[in-house]
Amino acid sequence: MLSEDKKQEFIGALTQKIRANGRSEACPMCGNEKFLMVDACLVNVLQPDVKSVTLTGASIPTLAIICDNCGYLSQHAVGALGVSPT
Repeated sequence: MLSEDKKQEFIGALTQKIRANGRSEACPMCGNEKFLMVDACLVNVLQPDVKSVTLTGASIPTLAIICDNCGYLSQHAVGALGVSPT
């Protein structure tokens, strides 16, 4: 589970990236401005093709944000935020 300090670091980095591009922090689906953050990083394992599924190999760690109104889920690559996942 992510510590409160790490969550705040992720939120700060994401907010900075959003504002730097002049974008709104509102949900793109419903316009709500309140979000929940999943309490851990997700790991998306890259698949060699669509015919088989593997659980190991190269992966992309992501931070997941959920709109607390409509449930819209967005994932943000941890590396692009410049924050260490640990």
